[in-house]
Amino acid sequence: MSLHNTRAGVVCIVAQQKSKRRITLKYFGGSMDSISTVHSHSHWPYIVEGILLILFGLVAIVWPGMTAVTFASIFGLYALIAGVVGVVSGIVHLNAGWSSIGEIVLGALFIAAGSYILDHPGTTAVTLVLFVGFTFIFRGVFDVVAAIGSNSNHKALSIVSGVLALLVGLVLLRYPVGAGVAYVWVIGIYALVSGPIVLAVGLGAGDPAIAAK
Repeated sequence: MSLHNTRAGVVCIVAQQKSKRRITLKYFGGSMDSISTVHSHSHWPYIVEGILLILFGLVAIVWPGMTAVTFASIFGLYALIAGVVGVVSGIVHLNAGWSSIGEIVLGALFIAAGSYILDHPGTTAVTLVLFVGFTFIFRGVFDVVAAIGSNSNHKALSIVSGVLALLVGLVLLRYPVGAGVAYVWVIGIYALVSGPIVLAVGLGAGDPAIAAK
C-alpha cells in the first residue's frame, strides 16, 4: 500500500470519527433540550394547585362559620379542579414514569371525591370530614414519596407540603367528630401555609435559571 493511500485512509477514519462525534453530540443535545422543555412545562400544575389552596384557605379563614353544605361545595369544587389538573398533567408527562401514573391515579381519586361531595351536598359532617381527611392523606403520601424519588431542587418544599397534608389528614381521621368551626380553621390554616409552598415550587420549576441549578 502506498504512502498516499495510507494517509488517505487515516484522514477518512478521522473524518468518520468526527462525524460520529458530531452526531452523538447533536443527539444528546436534543435529548437535553427535550428534558429541559418537559421540566419547564411541568410547573403549571403546581401553580394552579397553589392558587386553589390559597383561595380555599382564605375562604375558610374569612368565613369560618359557613354551613356544612357550603363547605362541602367549596371543597368539592377544589378537589374536582385539582383532580382534573392532576390527571391532565400526568397524561402530558406520561414519559416521566411511575410518578406520572401516580399523579393520574391521585387525580382520579380527587375527581371521584369532588364529584361525590358535589352530588351529595347534604352529607353528614362526619362523612365530609372523613372524605377530606383521606384526600389529604393520599395527597401527602404521594407528595412525600414523589419528592424523595425526584432530583428536584425543591424537594424539601414538596416534602414539607406533603407532611403538612398528611398530618392534617391524620388529625381529621383521628377526631372526625368535633367542632365544625375548628375543623374549618385547621383546614384553612393548612391551605394558607401549603398553598404558597406549592406555588413557590411551581414558580421555581418554571424559572429556567432556578431549574438549571
